[in-house]
Amino acid sequence: MDNSTRSMAISAPAEDPLTIVLVDDASDLRELVRRRLEVTGGFTVAGEGATGHDAIRLAAEHQPDLVLLDVSMPEMDGLEAIAGVLAACPGTRVVMFSGFEATGLEERARDLGAVDFIEKSIPVSELPGRLRHAAALQVPIVGDRAVTAALPAGRAGDAPELFEEHLERFRAAFEGATIGMAALTLSGRIVRANATLAQIMRCAESELFGQLFADVVYEQSRSDIAQAVVSAADSPRPVSIEHRLRGERGDAWVRSTLSAVRDSADRPLYLFLQVVDVTPEHEAARELFISEQRFRLLLESVSDYAMYTLDVDGNLASWNTGAQKLTGYTTDEILGRNVRVFYTPEAQALHQSEHELETARQEGRFEEEGWRVRKDGSRFWAGIVITALRDEHGELIGFGKVIRDVTERERAAEERERAAAELAASNEQLKRAAEERAEFVAVTAHELRGPVHLMRSSAEMLRDDWEILDDRGRKHLLQVLVSGGGRLNRLLEDLLVTARAEAGRLDLAVVPVIALSVVQEAVRGLASATPAVSIDCPDDVVVAADRRRLVQILTNLLSNAITHGAPPVGVAARRLGETVEFSVCDGGRGVSEADVPKLFTKFAQLGSAERGTGLGLFIVRELTRAQGGDVRYERSSDGGSCFVVKLPAAKILPARPIRITKVRRTSIPGGEGRAPVGGGKA
Repeated sequence: MDNSTRSMAISAPAEDPLTIVLVDDASDLRELVRRRLEVTGGFTVAGEGATGHDAIRLAAEHQPDLVLLDVSMPEMDGLEAIAGVLAACPGTRVVMFSGFEATGLEERARDLGAVDFIEKSIPVSELPGRLRHAAALQVPIVGDRAVTAALPAGRAGDAPELFEEHLERFRAAFEGATIGMAALTLSGRIVRANATLAQIMRCAESELFGQLFADVVYEQSRSDIAQAVVSAADSPRPVSIEHRLRGERGDAWVRSTLSAVRDSADRPLYLFLQVVDVTPEHEAARELFISEQRFRLLLESVSDYAMYTLDVDGNLASWNTGAQKLTGYTTDEILGRNVRVFYTPEAQALHQSEHELETARQEGRFEEEGWRVRKDGSRFWAGIVITALRDEHGELIGFGKVIRDVTERERAAEERERAAAELAASNEQLKRAAEERAEFVAVTAHELRGPVHLMRSSAEMLRDDWEILDDRGRKHLLQVLVSGGGRLNRLLEDLLVTARAEAGRLDLAVVPVIALSVVQEAVRGLASATPAVSIDCPDDVVVAADRRRLVQILTNLLSNAITHGAPPVGVAARRLGETVEFSVCDGGRGVSEADVPKLFTKFAQLGSAERGTGLGLFIVRELTRAQGGDVRYERSSDGGSCFVVKLPAAKILPARPIRITKVRRTSIPGGEGRAPVGGGKA
């Protein structure tokens, strides 16, 4: 609030107890404040409300000493309500009570008529003291009362005619005005605005109230507006400035005129603003500027165009460098010749040039694209505009012609058509990929939710019922935590491998590895509750592979067989020339022919009731290929599924011997010498 609005105030008599109205949309907070005031004593809560409308109604009804007013409320906020509260009860002290920080907001609230601004973060025990202090403050004057406030102390009552004169002048300026008008404080803050100004600004009148005029204009004009406000307050003459508006009207121009309204002592009371929309004038000037720019650019770009004139019979009358560059004819070679020289033989036979000139004569203009011929006989695709030239009496005096070589554009258009087709295909691929990813996210969330829920529930039971559970129950719940953690770890490992594979950053250490040891490690890693897995693997088969990744490959295939297949499940390894083949087979129904092509694709879900991330077989393929091998699917001899991993055989044995646990040989359908893990053979 500037000095002019602070200089005069209405003093409120101190009464005990103080009457107060509480307005806040949070009923719990109102209850807390009311009880604190009752406990402290010295206050009477006359009424409570939840909106700015309630504040105005209660102020008019109770004429309280204080109104404690929240800022952010439905229907009408606290800032909007200040003026109405003061109008309903001029002697009340409005105290803003807000959860927002006071920076900026406090100044605006005070400018609108509040005597204090209290943040809700203060201890509630301090609130009664702040309110008593506020009750002793003067009520600031804004709006229509700015005229009265600016008069010297004691003068308003002594000179009622002067008061009425100024007040009537202020109000009359807004009555029926067809231009935007507003009253501003001497610092440039809007305290009243008419409907026309709101229409120009494309906002409600209430939105302008309390705003600095400089804040509602285009950012680059703000310093000029601020200077105009200062100049208008100091100058006896009006100050005018043309500028742009902000927001939706950023393309609009207005002329703002500021003049100071003064008292009989020639002291400025407030600023009177008149705003006129001058956008049409600026648009006309802009159109003229654009037209001039177009002409200038045409001349500057003349080397890219063939520009020449013809007489009424179509003979060349003038020639420019652009035309020479495009056609190969010099000025001396072409002047006087007929324009048909640039047309193809086929077009000349059809009298096309004569037809085009006749059309331009009748319609004033002709435009087309077509083939034209250079001096050397080569053809180019031309964009052509012919304009009829007439004198001031309307008589035809010739034709102006502008030609541009657009051959490359035509070729580019054909290329764009091809590119568009390719883009459509790519977009279809991206669409499929997006659908796959969306499905993957949903499945991954499902896969995470299960173990996380079990782990959380188990942990909560251990925390809450530790004393009630026996050792067996505790061990079971702890095992659930361990199993869930392992499941999450495997899921995260799959996601990490997928990301690294797509980025081509798989970290592999390919060394000679004894196949049997890897097979046994993969089988041992399966849950103890899974069906027995048979092994058929000679102990002298050595493969060139990354041991950890090969274990991961076999584990994924075994888990897939156990989850989606049926017993018996077996894993075998054998050397075939320079390669080693690992096969994981089960006795299930196998994979349908329609689903086989999708087996190793990312996010593949083939309709099994046991859903997963759809990454297992994709990871198998990526890890296998990264090690110089590949994987394939085939049906086993008993009709089940069989996945075969093919990797390079190692040319040498491992540098350090690996001890192999002996296994007991057994026989299962579909293979010889397969043995469940747990036997022993080196």
